[in-house]
Amino acid sequence: MHLGSFVLPKERRKELAGCLERKLFGQSTFQEEAPDIEHIATLITEQYGRFERRREEKRARQEQQEIVPVDTHTRSLGGEVVAHRASKALGLNRILKEAQMSARECALAEATVV
Repeated sequence: MHLGSFVLPKERRKELAGCLERKLFGQSTFQEEAPDIEHIATLITEQYGRFERRREEKRARQEQQEIVPVDTHTRSLGGEVVAHRASKALGLNRILKEAQMSARECALAEATVV
C-alpha cells in the first residue's frame, strides 16, 4: 500500500512506524506522540481505512455476482427460469450461504438442482 507523500527525516521513520503500529492495533502509550508524527500517522491510517473499505466493497460485490455461463443454443430455458425464480422465492441462496458455501459454490449448486 502506498503511504502517500510526506516529509520526514530518515532517523524519525522508526518513531512513525511505532506510532502507526499503536494506531492500527489500538495500543496506547504513556508518552505523547510528537505532533508531526501524530499528524502523519493519522493521515496514513485514514488512507488505510479508505483502502480497506474499498477492498471490502469490491469483495462484497464479487460475492454477490452469480454469473454462470449458459449455452442457450442447445436447450430451452423455460423450466430453468421458473425453477430459478422458485429458488429465489424460497431463499435457497441464503440457506446455502448460511451453510458456509461460497458464491461460486451456491451458483453451481443452484445450476445442478435447477
